[in-house]
Amino acid sequence: MSLVASAVLASARVDNDGESITQQNQVNSPLLRLPSEIRNQIYEYVFHGVQVKVRKPGIHPRRIQRYQPACSLLFACRQTRNEARPSFHAAATFKFGYKVYSKGALQLYGVDEFFHLDLDTRKGVQKISIPKIGMERIYSIMIYHCRIPYLELFQCLRGVFPALKHVHTTWNIDPNSTDDTTLLRDVARDFFEKYDIELHARPPPDDDNGYFSGLEYDEIFD
Repeated sequence: MSLVASAVLASARVDNDGESITQQNQVNSPLLRLPSEIRNQIYEYVFHGVQVKVRKPGIHPRRIQRYQPACSLLFACRQTRNEARPSFHAAATFKFGYKVYSKGALQLYGVDEFFHLDLDTRKGVQKISIPKIGMERIYSIMIYHCRIPYLELFQCLRGVFPALKHVHTTWNIDPNSTDDTTLLRDVARDFFEKYDIELHARPPPDDDNGYFSGLEYDEIFD
């Protein structure tokens, strides 16, 4: 038997095994016995309020991580992972740290962190959170930028989050000032080229030390 034929047979066996496991799960799992519409509602409820810190893959040492119980669905089995992942992308808030870099427009303004997420995740993300320093950089790009030096930046960011609906940030504004909040919202909409974005800005806390307690993105999807 040729190598090609052997590979085809092996692939067919894997597919058959996968279908068999899926069928068994649908019979034995109380969750997977539910209609898909109800399962999707459960996934959306479970992931509501979950926060995920996005970090650069591959540079942090492995360590024991305390996961939020809601995300155990992503580890249960391949079927629930594939089903739940779109709801996770839509309901969770992805937090970016905006570390300071020394060169390149993407690195200088911290937006290279957006590309630490894989393409499929970026397509589904609806909520992001960026700190005050990140919002200041976005503001300076949009208000004071010269288009030629930042041409690469705008090209790379065009459509980076096609499903984005909510941007959370901290900003030194009067929460009762409509002018301030409207300007900041319009800046975010122009920056992401998403004109239905809702901006959620709040004053930074006095004791804000940048500490984040939540999930690490590359710990979930390695």
